[in-house]
Amino acid sequence: ENDSFDVDFASRVLDKCGFDFHSFALPLDHIFRRFSREEYLKLRREQLVGLAEQACRTAIDRWGGDGRDITHLFWGTMTGALDSPTIDVQLVKKLGLNMDVERTSIEGMGCLTGFRLLNLARQVSLSDPKARILVVAADLRSALGNSMPSKPTREDIVSVSLFRDAASAAVVG
Repeated sequence: ENDSFDVDFASRVLDKCGFDFHSFALPLDHIFRRFSREEYLKLRREQLVGLAEQACRTAIDRWGGDGRDITHLFWGTMTGALDSPTIDVQLVKKLGLNMDVERTSIEGMGCLTGFRLLNLARQVSLSDPKARILVVAADLRSALGNSMPSKPTREDIVSVSLFRDAASAAVVG
């Protein structure tokens, strides 16, 4: 237990975020438990791809088209690690997209990732009206809480309070 943890400050920050609830992919007993590197990578591999796949399926359903008509897949995340095969390749297979779909992966741009992906999709769709671009951004930020220092500062608390586990996707074009 951390007696120096400012629970009152953390509660005020969470209240001011304006969220009705926070989403996380971790089991409850893993929240704020420190992970080994191997545990983090396993969680990322299992949960991040699942969040992204679910968002993509919803976007394709809402679009109403056939996933095989997707010409581009633009993927982005701030949740860092290296996977092989990469997450965009995993998504192509899981979603049944054509293996020759043009893929672009943007990682490490923080909050700008989604904006950058959508801007690229806009550029492609303006240059090729037949293009159908599946844009997906996903993050597994609950792991941030698991890597907080043993005596977190107010900045640490704000950082883990603002971002949660989520994914969003859209078909552009």
